[in-house]
Amino acid sequence: ALERLQAVQQLEDIAACYGVGHDAIFFDLGGDQAESLAILDDCFSPDVQSQFVFFGGEPVPLDGLPALVSFVEGFAIDTGYHSARNTPGNVRVELIDEDNAVVTTAGATPHFSLASAEAPFIDLITARYTHIAHRDEDGRWRTTSFEIEVDEVARVDASFALGQ
Repeated sequence: ALERLQAVQQLEDIAACYGVGHDAIFFDLGGDQAESLAILDDCFSPDVQSQFVFFGGEPVPLDGLPALVSFVEGFAIDTGYHSARNTPGNVRVELIDEDNAVVTTAGATPHFSLASAEAPFIDLITARYTHIAHRDEDGRWRTTSFEIEVDEVARVDASFALGQ
């Protein structure tokens, strides 16, 4: 029973790890992304197979952790985002067996433009995240397959009273 509880806690931590790693991408937009890759390496396999699905459309497949980070970074740059706070919630863990699991989460993630933008904004992106996780030989759980389904994007005009 204790081993099961430990596994569930480690699997729940995958969701938080993705959130922290996602946010770290924004610390070095256009840079080498070493920090975000190091964070995500704790919870994703290097060869993770990922896909993004926007509004029920065709999946955008990504091969490997660097491709996942690069996609998020490129999306941020192309959309004019300066920072984001990915705070996963509603975490559900389903243990398939002692070495395999599914972690499902949901999130409402604010993405911020630069305060100096011509028309500053905040996009609130809601999404569902599905991690297929496997316990590696080192005993750590890592995501081997990852899907993000983006449901909604709500844009609001913003003013940043204290700057950025």
